[in-house]
Amino acid sequence: APLLLQGSSRGGTDQDLVAIDVQRLEVVRRWSAVMRGGGLQLGIATRDGQVLYLHAGADAPWLLKLALPAMTLSRIFLPGQGSPGAIALSPDERTLYAALDRGVLALVDTRQARVRKVLFFTERETVEEHWSTRHEGPGVPNGALVTPDGRALFVNIETPIEGRNATLWRVDLEREQVAARIDLGKPSGGHGNLAMTPDGRLLYVASLHDSTVWAVDARADRIVQTWTDAVRPHGVFMRPDGQQLWVPNGGRREDGTGRSLWVLDPARRVRLATLPAEDRPHWLDFTPDGRLVVVDAIFSDLITVIDTHTLKEVARVPVGNRAAGRPTPKDRPGAWHPKLSPDGRWVYVAVNYLDAVQVVDLDRRAVVKTIPVGPSPHQVHLFWPGAPYQAGWWTLRFPWVLAQE
Repeated sequence: APLLLQGSSRGGTDQDLVAIDVQRLEVVRRWSAVMRGGGLQLGIATRDGQVLYLHAGADAPWLLKLALPAMTLSRIFLPGQGSPGAIALSPDERTLYAALDRGVLALVDTRQARVRKVLFFTERETVEEHWSTRHEGPGVPNGALVTPDGRALFVNIETPIEGRNATLWRVDLEREQVAARIDLGKPSGGHGNLAMTPDGRLLYVASLHDSTVWAVDARADRIVQTWTDAVRPHGVFMRPDGQQLWVPNGGRREDGTGRSLWVLDPARRVRLATLPAEDRPHWLDFTPDGRLVVVDAIFSDLITVIDTHTLKEVARVPVGNRAAGRPTPKDRPGAWHPKLSPDGRWVYVAVNYLDAVQVVDLDRRAVVKTIPVGPSPHQVHLFWPGAPYQAGWWTLRFPWVLAQE
């Protein structure tokens, strides 16, 4: 059975973490009051799938460590009441890197489940003087990526403090020290994630608020190309083989144009195609072989599946209210963060205003199951037994749904 992970986007404190068996579609475990609002949006797992590290919410100064199959949950407390905006694992999985929202990088010993060292993306005295304020240091992190050779960690600072440009930071993992700061030249940095070519040479990041996409030479620590004609791009997504980079443009210009999907050749830094998109493309996911990609449309209640080789649409399926013949709300997001099964048959997508995850059978082009999961579902993460692969921030192999209520 596949694993689904779901997190709420609603604020508040003392929310529960819930485990649901996918085959029986019933709750099998509940941990009370371990989450905060907006939780479960970040997470990572060990390669053998035995341990999951979960983000506990936007205001939670801790990470959750979930050991499987015993399903033992514990907390890893972070320094200075900081909340992680990005996390990553070292290649040997002995260190978990948690970038906090005050210019702090916590290095967590995964065996002892405690912070063993703290690095600063700014002067230490400046950070320590302002622990009581939420956004100090260089700004708020939103994306972290370890290079393929395991020698460096890149951290993206999305929202800098007033008067400064957004930045990328490179951390030397062998010396465990901050090695470089890359000025992106815009007041708003990348959003959602980072992507890198398989050879580790080029790093890609997109700015949602400044409608910009950058290609960065990861070895020289400099920007080598900038696209300024994006329209509120919501992240960058590398096809598993590294041959294509997809960018969902969710904004719209005054003339009505803009909502689209860019397909780039990441090695040559050229745009291969611009595909039309519904209102509003927000997130996408590939099958492990990279042949198919699924794209959401959060205010159209549609999911679209595209063949990445031909760039042709394979399926378009209404979900949420649209599947039931009812109007789609415009005051709350609808279907977002879809996940494809490895065989391309099933799509799992959160429908925010329904407080549910829906299962789509692409052979039938229809929603076949609606699973109540709690208020305002946000992220959905899917993993298939026997087929480990990267999907979003996760790599897992267990038959559970993790939901937040």
